[in-house]
Amino acid sequence: MGVTANAYFDGNMANTGVSPGTQTGINTGAPVFGRGWYHTAGAPVNGAAGTFFGVAPKYSILQRDDTSVLHMNTGTLASPTWTIITGTP
Repeated sequence: MGVTANAYFDGNMANTGVSPGTQTGINTGAPVFGRGWYHTAGAPVNGAAGTFFGVAPKYSILQRDDTSVLHMNTGTLASPTWTIITGTP
């Protein structure tokens, strides 16, 4: 993929094999129950082999570190779709 990504979890991590704090990599190998806040150095990739597939549940937030743009997973855990969050303050 060529993109370094970090995950910060705030959900129920019981029996997931994931520790609190930062997890580096596109797929940490265990699904996380609850929502997470994820970071990536570049544009996220959608789909079944995309950024945080199998890791980021629907409605998780991803922040691009290079632009600070926020994305929300509007897809599924198995096939995320990273949609840019827009709005007016």
